Amino acid sequence: MLVVDEDEADANALAAALRAEGYDVAVVKSGAEAASLARNRRFDLAVTDLCLDGGMGGIDTLCALKEIDDAMGVIVATAFSSIDSAINCLKRGAWDYVQKPIRLDELKLQLERALEHRKLQTAVELYEASHSLLTSLSSEDLRVHVLEMARRVLRSPTAVLLLHPPPGDPTWEIQAQGDYASEAVTVARRVFLGAPGGEDTAPPHVPWSGRIIDRAGACVADGHCFERAILYPLVVRDRSLGLLVALRQAHAPAFTVMEEQRGGIFAVQAALALDNARIYAALEHIAVVDELTGLHSRRYLFDIVRRTRPDETVTGTSFLMIDVDHFKNVNDRFGHAVGDRVLRRVAELLVTATRNNDVVARVGGEEFAVLLPHTDEETATDVAERVRAAIALHTHDPQVTVSVGVASVQGALFKHGEDPIERAATLMEHADAALYRAKRAGRNRVCVWRERKREALEVG
Repeated sequence: MLVVDEDEADANALAAALRAEGYDVAVVKSGAEAASLARNRRFDLAVTDLCLDGGMGGIDTLCALKEIDDAMGVIVATAFSSIDSAINCLKRGAWDYVQKPIRLDELKLQLERALEHRKLQTAVELYEASHSLLTSLSSEDLRVHVLEMARRVLRSPTAVLLLHPPPGDPTWEIQAQGDYASEAVTVARRVFLGAPGGEDTAPPHVPWSGRIIDRAGACVADGHCFERAILYPLVVRDRSLGLLVALRQAHAPAFTVMEEQRGGIFAVQAALALDNARIYAALEHIAVVDELTGLHSRRYLFDIVRRTRPDETVTGTSFLMIDVDHFKNVNDRFGHAVGDRVLRRVAELLVTATRNNDVVARVGGEEFAVLLPHTDEETATDVAERVRAAIALHTHDPQVTVSVGVASVQGALFKHGEDPIERAATLMEHADAALYRAKRAGRNRVCVWRERKREALEVG
């Protein structure tokens, strides 16, 4: 805590009494000294005399301290008390107002209450930060949010997130936010991951706080330096996810014990949130990507449709339904391993034969679907024939063929107020009906569903 009083005897006596109670006390004689010290060192509490000379009175000192750190509990003391001056101090942000000579028991009670209030503010702040983190599952958004909340919790202008690279990739994922963010990335890589590429030195495994001004790499090319850092390893179930680093520039105050503790609690929550996002991303990947072929799943196909606007497909929408002919015979004759290889080859050819904007999905064992946005029936039929020919020509040992059904809708896929999923499902049913017409007609061919005749017609 900070004591501000022109009367050196009173200030030293008060400081001695407070030190005996366990407080770490700094003493200054003027408001200017108090403001200067507060800019370079964090204080949880302050007691300032209301009557100070030197051009900066007690009210100005109170305002300066609150501007530097709004969470600081400032108690104003004076021998000339009045209701007006007390109200004025409280309006300017003072925690309370005491009379001189100060009664130590009264001051202790006020300091304890101010400190408890600050701890409560910290707890609420941490709860809000943790809650907001744990309710976010988007990995990209979460990283930005972690950095934003780290800067707030640690009262630091710059924060850096360093995440372990995925398997097989030696490059750490590094993201920064705040003042001199790009320089902060360079400094964090040099100082905490090893210079210059960040791969030669193992990162710290325990929380660390201190000066980095003298460490190699703390200054970047333009001479800008970060002076202080606090680092927290992000660990979940004994597995390291990476590091969270807060940086302060030259002449910034050191991190206080309370800030270090608060940051440690936040880092635990951040690690849990990042791990939850990783698990969610993995599950989401499983849900939208077919493991065998690497194609999209039926769910992803409908997610694309769900995000479509009514006026986005005015040129038409088409679906292809594709089935590998006599695939059961392939499995029975050659075994399931060969059957899997055939499906992977068919998937590759589907991607090659369709267009960049088309969405190819595996929707069953040997059944595939292709969503063709902005595509009329004629163009969809051309794509379907190209798919059929590519698979017939470019599968070997064994060679396979496919039957293809095409269904199209002119204009928008759905109107305002209609369910896009229901409309897409109906279109897929029509394409499926056309597919079975192609199979009944002898396989290895394309059939098109005609809405007006409500039947499938063979192409070619």
